[in-house]
Amino acid sequence: MTNFSPPPDPSQSPEPRRPILSFDEIVAIVVAFVTIGAILFWSWGGRKGKMFSQTWQKLKSTVEDTAVLETETKRSFDIRLSRDSEVEERDVAVLPETPSQPEQPSLFRFSRTDRSPKTLIGDSQQPIIVLPTSPVTETPPTTEETPTPPVTETPPTTEETPTPPVTETPPTTEETPTPPVVTFDDVPPNHWAYPFIEPLIEKELIVGISDNEFQPDLPITRAQLASEIETAFKQETNRDLITFEDISKESQAAKKIDEAVKTGFLKGYPGQVFRPDQKVPRLQVLVALVSGLDLKTSQDPEAILSSYQDSGQIPNWAREQIAAAIESGLVVNRPDFTTNSLYPNEPATRAEVVGMIYQGLVKAGRIEQISSPYVVPSP
Repeated sequence: MTNFSPPPDPSQSPEPRRPILSFDEIVAIVVAFVTIGAILFWSWGGRKGKMFSQTWQKLKSTVEDTAVLETETKRSFDIRLSRDSEVEERDVAVLPETPSQPEQPSLFRFSRTDRSPKTLIGDSQQPIIVLPTSPVTETPPTTEETPTPPVTETPPTTEETPTPPVTETPPTTEETPTPPVVTFDDVPPNHWAYPFIEPLIEKELIVGISDNEFQPDLPITRAQLASEIETAFKQETNRDLITFEDISKESQAAKKIDEAVKTGFLKGYPGQVFRPDQKVPRLQVLVALVSGLDLKTSQDPEAILSSYQDSGQIPNWAREQIAAAIESGLVVNRPDFTTNSLYPNEPATRAEVVGMIYQGLVKAGRIEQISSPYVVPSP
């Protein structure tokens, strides 16, 4: 007997050799080492720990995807599905892009057996390795608003309806209608009283006998004088109304006479009579103007009157008023009178009255003064 073992039986085949480690065991060892490394890296703390967490998630995902790939390999998974019959397509809604989110693929295709998203590249389906999100607390996506520069506010413009072009007409200034120019046949431009009559007719301060007649040499009556004075001056009333027995209220001259009396230009005779049809002497015309305009003399009346040859014909009650009329430049003589006489008792003609009224308006500051040789100068 010997200590040697019997030789092996050649009829028996040798038992196959098993690998030292299986694939699952290798994966388990890798996972263990990764876990230990993750724990050590996590203990580093702070930002490095966060970085480690993200790295760990990536490694873990890689391992999982490798395991899935190995499983698919073992099963000899090679599936080709036609797009028409065996592929279930599901469209994933594309989320609106925000400045804080990365661009995502707009369409995915899923197979019935493999629910991992695959992009469509030609006829092949390539698996996409989806990295899991880190455990960091997600903050809601904030859309970064681009600061808009301050806009200068402009007032809202109201849309105006376009108006059709209007033919511009030159602005018309409202002019006072020009009274008719003197067209009296009996007052031509070479008439001695034309410079007095023409301006007053244009201003409608006097009127003619008719449309084409003025009758400048016609003696004026007291009623006509009241009408001429009231039309030219139109002053405020400051006297009491006198009821004259010889003036009918229905007469055409009654209102003019009342106004001339109330404004202080005219008076009546004793016994409350006016004598409207009486011819007016030059003396009374001058006294009426001085009384109505309230004119005074600055000198001795007698010193003024002594310069005129016929001053003795002036009654005492009118001497001061005639002196004031001479000093104020109201006396107007017709061409057949001399300038050193006053002719106080001569009947006043319509042309002489207009000349005296014109001078009264000059004294009142209502009309421009003119130079005339027929105005009697003051001594």
